[in-house]
Amino acid sequence: MPSGYWKIVATDDGGGIRVAAFAFGQDTPRNASHCDADRKVSVSEVERRAGLDFFHALDPEDQRRLENGPGNLHGDLGCSGSDASRNQGQ
Repeated sequence: MPSGYWKIVATDDGGGIRVAAFAFGQDTPRNASHCDADRKVSVSEVERRAGLDFFHALDPEDQRRLENGPGNLHGDLGCSGSDASRNQGQ
């Protein structure tokens, strides 16, 4: 049985690719919010856990920016800025 599961959401709306990544433990309740700060992760973290390489066809600098940053799509997925701020410094 896997230790958890993940989701990466990516979109290109003409202004560049935007991403959000989430990781959930196997014991995460079904009604848990994806917006909880401890569930928001970088694409790089998902890659590390899953052994996969996303965005490999992009320019290396663009790939680094998308994979290593905190993501910039969370607000469009219903997560408020305060959710992200709870995770600062962890």
